[in-house]
Amino acid sequence: MSFAAQVQFATDLATVTCGKCGGIYAISERYRLHKQEHGGYWNCPYCQCGWGFGESDISKVSGRLRAAEQQVELERKRTEWARQDARITERRRRALKGQLTKVKKRVSHGACPCCNRSFENLRRHVQVKHPSYIATKGKSHHD
Repeated sequence: MSFAAQVQFATDLATVTCGKCGGIYAISERYRLHKQEHGGYWNCPYCQCGWGFGESDISKVSGRLRAAEQQVELERKRTEWARQDARITERRRRALKGQLTKVKKRVSHGACPCCNRSFENLRRHVQVKHPSYIATKGKSHHD
């Protein structure tokens, strides 16, 4: 007793017409959809030219997401750099203010800021002509 095994494929086919040679052929709809979703190509069985879909929508969105994430990271770094720059600038400002205060205090007491000699007439001049300078104890008038 012999019998013939029969295999039946239940598959949906998509009809494709080659734009180059005009050949008509069928491919699995599932395969076509996969290529559409994930990107990819197939070859015409007649002329072997490539057909299909370039970059998929998923790939495009993923690329835009990666670009946006990189931009966010760059902006985060720029913000941190700006904060660090501001901290350094503030430290420099405070150091300069301290140096200026020290010099103003010495001058208000009649001492030369360069050679440390004391000048009684400078001390008297500051006391008489600029009493507010002494009252601020070397602080800047603009602080």
